[in-house]
This record gives sequence, structure tokens and C-alpha cells, in this order.
Amino acid sequence: MKKSAEQLAQAIRDKKCSSVEVAQAFIAQIERVNPDINAVAQVDPQRIIEQAKQCDAALQQGQLRGALHGVPVTIKDNLLTQDIITTGGSAAFAKHKPTADATAVKRLRDAGAIILGKSNLPDFALAWETESTAYGRTNNPHDLNYTAGGSSGGEAAIIAAGGSPLGLGTDSGGSIRLPAHYCGIAGLRTSHGLIPSTGHMPPAEGCPILGVFAPFNAIGPMARSVSDLLYVLPILTGRDSIDPYAEYDALQRPQAFTLKGLRVAFYTSACGQSIDPEIEQALNKIARLLEQEGALIDAVEPPALSEARDIYCNIAGADGGEGIKALLSELHYPQIPQNLINTLKLMPKEPSVRMLLDAQLQRDFFRIKQLQFMQKYDLILCPVAAHTALPHGLSFSEPERFAQDHYLIPYSVLGWPSVVIPVGIARNHLPIGAQIIAKHRQDYCALYTAQAIERLLSTEVNAATPQIKKQ
Repeated sequence: MKKSAEQLAQAIRDKKCSSVEVAQAFIAQIERVNPDINAVAQVDPQRIIEQAKQCDAALQQGQLRGALHGVPVTIKDNLLTQDIITTGGSAAFAKHKPTADATAVKRLRDAGAIILGKSNLPDFALAWETESTAYGRTNNPHDLNYTAGGSSGGEAAIIAAGGSPLGLGTDSGGSIRLPAHYCGIAGLRTSHGLIPSTGHMPPAEGCPILGVFAPFNAIGPMARSVSDLLYVLPILTGRDSIDPYAEYDALQRPQAFTLKGLRVAFYTSACGQSIDPEIEQALNKIARLLEQEGALIDAVEPPALSEARDIYCNIAGADGGEGIKALLSELHYPQIPQNLINTLKLMPKEPSVRMLLDAQLQRDFFRIKQLQFMQKYDLILCPVAAHTALPHGLSFSEPERFAQDHYLIPYSVLGWPSVVIPVGIARNHLPIGAQIIAKHRQDYCALYTAQAIERLLSTEVNAATPQIKKQ
């Protein structure tokens, strides 16, 4: 369970272990931990073992399917998986079996990956806690009384608990980053448009995300270490000639990277709000370590961060939530789940075309301010939230919501890449994450910096499987 996806792939290629043995080990771990954390569904041991046998047989014949040959992975349940039920977190889709994979999923399968199961998320990925009408509530493996975050909470929880080495998440407003912080794993919100969103649910089957949400959404890998994020990124990236926002070629991996001379904007408290002292201490330590390695650390907060939340809500919620309400009505929801009620409360009360146009203009001005700010910097280092994981049910209360908005939403509005890595454990035994943000399509700069931080912390912080604390 402690091997990375890259190490597992190498071990399978070298025939030090079989794909069947690896699959059996992860199935057994899921059976041990999932009754407590409720993170993953649609785990079919017969299907998984049969596919693993096929991988082993192919390897015996000298056929290597790709970089993930025989490696098990999990997929957030709003990404379509051919012949495996995909619910989007909604009980209304409990029998929905797609006829094709999402683009990102197909790329993993083409590289030889085996899908272990689908990870839980709130209905339609519209909450910072993971509780769905399809599968219920996901618990944080570090303490079952606490949330795993959302909306990729199931993915973060099952990876943290050792039930999966690698997974796919999605992130519009922090949905990869917050769960990674809460559960103590690594996660990458990729640059907007780097990985096609084709096969995201909703919208309709086989479509990419379109309309007002499209500028904010990103698909990204989640794992126990940055090395696996780096390993899988080339597999996932590049246009698919369907998603109109993914019109980029795959990124070129830099030949060399050094921390020496790296220009880093560093802040802990955002918009004057208070922050957990343990998080501040952990981030200050990271800044000192980077400085000792030759990075140029400037304690400065990017401008106008407080503007981002209204920009985001006024664009993404330009219809005042009527689209969500219509979808729920069409699906005959007996009642609106509390998570969606909380999300609808964030929508504009009196939406208008003028409001949307103003918000789009403000978004452009916001981007200009950040681009001007980043002329002096290569990266931003900051917290993911002002607190560690919250007890269930608190994510939408005012102080707690604002304590994460100002760290997450600005970089969704910008569409910039952001890596989250665990950098400490608080006194309450919950993980502390750090966020490393780079400019658009500079994903590798953020990843290499995160990997260097992992190396600097290797003796103090690791992704060891937590001992699940019973309620």
C-alpha cells in the first residue's frame, strides 16, 4: 500500500509482482477501510481481477499497454466510465451506465490503468463536503467525525486511507485542493484547458463542461505524492478536438529545475482574516526551507483577492440557481439536499444580464491585476484554508466558508495551476496542506517546487496511511 503508482507500474513491468497481486491488495484494503469512510463505490472484484489477469497475460506476451499497465486507479464519480455506473453523486442516476469514457478516463485506460471504483462526491459536485444522495456521507480517514472536504472528498479519503494509489478529481472552486488539504494527500488543479473536460457529468453524456461554469473547471490527478502527479500528467494532457476550452498541446516537461533564484510571493493570512497558528507555523517553515535552498521569498499578498468570490458567484450563479432547481425538478428529487440548499444560498438573489456582464468585466480586470503582480514572481505559496478539516456540517457556515474562499476561489477565477501537498499534522491529528500556485500552463514549475518541498520535509511529513479513528 505504500508504493507509489509509478513504483507499482515499474514493479509490474519488471515482473516483481503481478497486476493481479496488486489489484487483490487494493481490493482488500478497500474492504478494510471503506465501511468506515464510505469513500468509494462500484468496486467489483470480479471485474477488477479479470482485467488484471488480462494485463498480466499481455505482459507475458511482451505487450505493454502503457505507463500505467496493470495499475489500479479510482475515478471521481462525475467522470464517465464506460460500463461502470456513474451517478454524479445523484441517486437519480443510480442505474446510469455510460457507453463511453470521459476523455481523461480513456487516457488512463489506454495507458493500461484498471479502474478500482468510483469515488463519492456531493450531488453534482456542488459542495465543499462530500455527502450524496447516491452513496451517503464520506468521512475523513484521520477522524470520522470530520469531513473529507468536497467535492472530491471520496477520492482524497480513499487515497489517504491506502485504498487507491492514484485518482482523478475535478476542481471548479477548490474541489481537489480542499480535500487534499483535509485528508493529507497531494492534488493538482491543472491549468484551465490543459485536460479536456469531455465526459464530465453534468452536462449531457459525452459533452465537455460548457457555459458559465466552463472557465472555472479543471480536471486533475490526486495521489499520495507529487511524483505520481508528475508521472500521470503527460498521460492526461492535450486537446481532444471536442472540448472548446482545451485547445492546447500537451505541456513540455522542463529539462532542468532549481529552487535557486525562484521568485516566490508568500502569504498566510488572506484579506486580513485570522488563521490557525499551526497552519501559519507550518507555512512559515516551508518559506524558510525554500529560502535556505536559494529561493527568493517575498512576504506579500496578491492584490484584490477579496474580489474573486463575488466574481465567481455572479458568473457561475448567473441564473440565480434556476438551472440547478430545474435539474432537480426534472430528476424528481423528493427534496433538495442540504448541501445544494447551502450552495443555492450563495447564488445572486436578483440575477440579471447586466450583473453577468459586469462580473465578466470584473473578472478580466482581476486577471490583469494578477498578471501585473506576477511579473515579479514565478510562484505563490499560501495555505489552502485557514483551518484544518472541519467537523461534518460546518463547511457552509459564514466564518468557515470565508476562511477557505480567499485561498481557493481567486485561482479558480484565474484558471492557474495549483498543487496541494501535506506539510504537517496539527495537534488535533488532522493534516495541514500548503498550496503552490503558478501562472497559466506553468504546471511543472508548481509541481517541481512541491516535489522539492516534499524532499525537504521527508523526515517529518509523509503520506503514511492514517489509523482510522472510530466515532
